Amino acid sequence: MSFCAIIAEFNPPTMGHRHIIEEAKRISKQDILCITSGNVVQRGEFSCIEKYKKAELAIKIGADVVIELPAVFSLSSAEDFAYGAVKFLNKIGSVKSICFGSECGNLEILEEIADFLIINNQEYTNLKNNYNSKIKENLKKGLSYAESKLSSLPEKYKQILKFPNNLLGVYYIIALKKLNSKITPF
Repeated sequence: MSFCAIIAEFNPPTMGHRHIIEEAKRISKQDILCITSGNVVQRGEFSCIEKYKKAELAIKIGADVVIELPAVFSLSSAEDFAYGAVKFLNKIGSVKSICFGSECGNLEILEEIADFLIINNQEYTNLKNNYNSKIKENLKKGLSYAESKLSSLPEKYKQILKFPNNLLGVYYIIALKKLNSKITPF
């Protein structure tokens, strides 16, 4: 048995979640494994519904399996949230693909941004050094780390990463690359 994974907080499960589950099943032709935060969600807030009810509702809208993401990742930054979830999925072994929504709907540009951020491509070396310098400058100006990172990016990437699902998508791709995962994103 192989799975297509979806990482979602399901806080609460919505028609958008139902849609992504249906599309993931249709495209991947695999069972859907959802990994979700428990009673505490990202940014340290309590979930609006209890974790067992959340899992039950996820199954009702089409998930085949629901697994709780350890709280250490649920409570982390978007980057660590994504890395922890992908690492967890990688360990399962039967996850073949990961489906995520994004505001831009363009996997190629998200992969390009991921490559820029992890510098697998030599052409970005000078840009990366400049990027790190800009982050330090922005931190000195009093911007938060997240604001410093975003405002230090090339303009074409800034516009895309202003949207939360685009950002998470980039972090999922980065995690897949860092882990040398065989899981395919779509």
